[in-house]
Amino acid sequence: MAESQPDLFDERGLSDTGRVTASAAPEAPADAAGLSDAALIARLPQASMATAEALCSEIASRGLSAAVPALERLWRRFAGFGIRVPLVEQRVVLSTLARLEGARARSALKGIVLSKGLPASLLPLAMQAAAEAALSLPAGFVGPLLDHKDASVRAAAFALAPRAAVPVELLREGLSDPSSPVRRLAAIALGIAGDAAAVAPLVAELERAPSAEVIEALTMIGDEDAIVHLGRFAGNHRALAGTVLDALRDMDSERAQRLVRHLEAGGPDSEGGGA
Repeated sequence: MAESQPDLFDERGLSDTGRVTASAAPEAPADAAGLSDAALIARLPQASMATAEALCSEIASRGLSAAVPALERLWRRFAGFGIRVPLVEQRVVLSTLARLEGARARSALKGIVLSKGLPASLLPLAMQAAAEAALSLPAGFVGPLLDHKDASVRAAAFALAPRAAVPVELLREGLSDPSSPVRRLAAIALGIAGDAAAVAPLVAELERAPSAEVIEALTMIGDEDAIVHLGRFAGNHRALAGTVLDALRDMDSERAQRLVRHLEAGGPDSEGGGA
């Protein structure tokens, strides 16, 4: 750590603005697109603030999972910094690891997110990266973050909750969250857990901002009410009707299968597709 610690500042938590003014001759941005894979990876661990973003962006666009060890070295180089405001290098490492495929990138990102020394200022970015990468994190870590003061952290925690197997009673509290995006993610998490308390908020989301995630959550509940609402939605929203039909076909429900047959035949939808 000592030999790789940047010498352009010596106070932990210094902002990027302070780093820029401390440098008399900032390095020009890297022409990352012109570098070979090996050259990209070799330059990354000692990248400057000006070049790190360009290098990481190119690594992510190429899907270079071989760059994970270099990304980890870049992260360790700034361990303990970014206490007040995350540094550019820290932000781009998190976002790049989230975009890379493969177990190595997932493991590296998980190690960062669960690190006991992670500064509070980096938690929102780390959680958002974890949610983007669909990490499986411990329930004991995710659960307490469901009522974090930062709405972006709460949102990421609810997005991660199904894989973490967070108890349903904790998820229900999210239905009354002051943030609309958090309430939506809480309803989806509850639906995936099969809790009927999510039917009403999911139906509301189905009308407000339909998505495959909302449809999947309703099918995971699988009760009569959810099936009827899905049938009506499919009859009225042809663009997503195929997604609904695929989800209904996967349900272990005779009612759902009858509804699929009815919708495929183009029947009326006034009573949930006549199912």
